[in-house]
Amino acid sequence: MNILEVKNLSIYFNTNKDNQILAASNISFSITKGETLSIVGESGSGKSITGLSIMKLLPYPLASHGVESKILFKGEDILKKSNKIISVSNFTFPHRLFKIILIEQIYRSFSIINKLPYHK
Repeated sequence: MNILEVKNLSIYFNTNKDNQILAASNISFSITKGETLSIVGESGSGKSITGLSIMKLLPYPLASHGVESKILFKGEDILKKSNKIISVSNFTFPHRLFKIILIEQIYRSFSIINKLPYHK
């Protein structure tokens, strides 16, 4: 049985002009118990936003997924779950550190998309 299965994941970002930018298209993979998956690719190929989608850490509703997109964790589609149900606050220290890094990456991405100033 697959622990994680990503099917036809497409990720969009809404702009302030009522347009959508397709950031990643039709990503599919699965992970079974005991298996390790490495996602590699060029800069801007969608590695980070794929991980953010799996953890539901994208800035919703600015971000959205295609209608056929599914992220199944132990058979349950987490894209259909409320953000309140999936809580990142219960993670242990290394995950919190990872969360801080991801939030910084999201802000940097928004700064580029919305032409906002980014300050380190």
